[in-house]
Amino acid sequence: MWYPTNWYALAGMVVFGIGFWGLWGRGPQPIYWMAALGGFGFAALSLPLVGRARRRGWLRIRAVCLDRECHGGYFRLQCRFGLEGKAYTVTPAAFWRNFNSEQALQRFLGRVIGDDGGCWLRVNPRNPLQTELAAGLADKLLFSRVRQS
Repeated sequence: MWYPTNWYALAGMVVFGIGFWGLWGRGPQPIYWMAALGGFGFAALSLPLVGRARRRGWLRIRAVCLDRECHGGYFRLQCRFGLEGKAYTVTPAAFWRNFNSEQALQRFLGRVIGDDGGCWLRVNPRNPLQTELAAGLADKLLFSRVRQS
């Protein structure tokens, strides 16, 4: 799968690398500290901001989880939802978090997927096959306003 590049984060990490290189090779001069910390901060701040911009206009849609696979802290779901009179069966993009145990993963899925198999997905209305599971901190950071369908 191809992921678009976040050029702002990449630029911030380059500046961080230059600052770190200066600290390591030239000693603790203030300009290198500012470059390292500023580059790191710029890269870290650009991650949620660019993510929000790319997902602007996505819808939060109720879906039904048809199947799930769990392997070593990772999971994959197959879900079905309807949008504009058409039914879609999708596999949401890989979730941003790794779970340290099978029990933690099952607790998370039990919280996100209801007893009836219902869950919430974020769906790109321009390409309904592009979906993400609407759960956790990443969903709150990337989507401040909730548009439901």
